[in-house]
Amino acid sequence: MTAHAIAAIAACLSALAAIGCVRAARWTFRIHETNLLMAIITMLQDKDIRNARNHMFVLDRRDLLQWSDSDKKQADEVAMCFDTVAKLSKRAPRVWRILIDDWGSHAVRQWSIMEPLIRQYREARNLPNLWHDFEALVNQTRERWPATAPAKKT
Repeated sequence: MTAHAIAAIAACLSALAAIGCVRAARWTFRIHETNLLMAIITMLQDKDIRNARNHMFVLDRRDLLQWSDSDKKQADEVAMCFDTVAKLSKRAPRVWRILIDDWGSHAVRQWSIMEPLIRQYREARNLPNLWHDFEALVNQTRERWPATAPAKKT
């Protein structure tokens, strides 16, 4: 075997190894995405968070001035949960799209109920970016699914 033939074989083997590494990296990333999605679903389906989300529907019929400290604490928990899952998923495009498609309408509905409180907190605490990833999820959902924008209250 000549030196050129050996070099050609070595180059082919190197290329095959590189292809294998790329495939392994893709599978690793898919496993990461799956684990991330499972963690997000676990957070969103947590019993306390589900109860707090359901409580927001009761608060929808009340003026913000009528919300108790307990009501506000539950709203905090919901906002923090949606902000956290949005923060975790927006750097993984496939997971971000799944979150928008499967949970975005829930986020939009919850945001529409809590928005006055969130705006109040942002101003009172001088934190203009408080729960901004939650808001980004809502805005992206509204862009992708315009029908999810809630009707204006009269």
